[in-house]
Amino acid sequence: MNLFTKMEGDKKKYEDAVKKARLNPRYTFKNFIVGANNRLAEAVAQSVVSDIENESMTKSYNPVFYYGSTGVGKTHLMQAIGNEVLRKNPERNIAYVSIEQFLNEMIEAIRTKKNEDFRSKYREVDLLIIDDIQFVEAYPKTQEELFHTFNSLYQANKQIILASDRPPKEIKNITDRLRTRFEGGMVSDIQPPDYETRLAILKQSMLEKGVTVPDIFLDLIAKNIESSVRELEGALNKVLTLTKLGGVPSYEEVARILQVDLESKRKRATPEKVLNVVSEVFGLSIRFIKSTRRNANIAIVRHVVMYILRNELQIPLETTARLVGRKDHTTVLNACSVVEKRMKEDSAFAEKVEQCRRDIFY
Repeated sequence: MNLFTKMEGDKKKYEDAVKKARLNPRYTFKNFIVGANNRLAEAVAQSVVSDIENESMTKSYNPVFYYGSTGVGKTHLMQAIGNEVLRKNPERNIAYVSIEQFLNEMIEAIRTKKNEDFRSKYREVDLLIIDDIQFVEAYPKTQEELFHTFNSLYQANKQIILASDRPPKEIKNITDRLRTRFEGGMVSDIQPPDYETRLAILKQSMLEKGVTVPDIFLDLIAKNIESSVRELEGALNKVLTLTKLGGVPSYEEVARILQVDLESKRKRATPEKVLNVVSEVFGLSIRFIKSTRRNANIAIVRHVVMYILRNELQIPLETTARLVGRKDHTTVLNACSVVEKRMKEDSAFAEKVEQCRRDIFY
């Protein structure tokens, strides 16, 4: 057997094993973006893979119980564990199932008098992954079956991974003995991703799709879709559809299809936010902006602050002047004129001013 034939055979084994386990091959560690929101959860996942690969007599974490709101990546991470275990050894017996599927199979087994087949299916695996475990609270008989399945696997030193939208202590109407089992290993929450992680997720998604989207639109999506990875990817798909229909859309068009309320965001902008954003974008402390110094590099940044306060927030001339430590309203008029002229002549400067506007209002 040559090397190519062996590789093809190994690939076929892996694909068959993934299909049998009911895993989605797209969910891997490679495309799982790690951030502050899920770093612990991902480290636990890697440890689980290592324990199974090395056939450790004592599992580091068993069971693993992931919880978090819808769309934060629980299913991706759990299936990544299963896919990685099978990539390393396609002979492993893995089962991925939602609690609803588990219930339906149990009912069918009772109806067809195949209880033992059902029990063997889930009690003889190397790794059992159950999603949406919180729904077991509505099914007392399923809780009983799950308890015995859990005990059988645990005593055989097999790995169990569970996921829920809430921690075990908040799942109502489950028996104390089952809750105790859920809490007996590692309970790890997965939070919604922060801005940097959301941006990385969008870029990873683009890479997988083989498409590009202007950074300005990725920034808009990442800043306004905060709670769910699924919503992030849905928003990206909307923008991609818009670009396919007619070239590069405007910022306002993209904001509209994402249902971003730009007007209300403008109303929430404050002078303090303007000062903070301009200070950060231009790399000059607020203390210097408000100082009496007339150095050209300081003056132009001060002018930008006045320009945005006056033209975007429509703050009165006298108030705008006071906010940057000035007394004369004519200073504001001059600042606006200087900034407008400089923006026409200097594209890099214009882009910085535009970045300030985006960070303040969008």
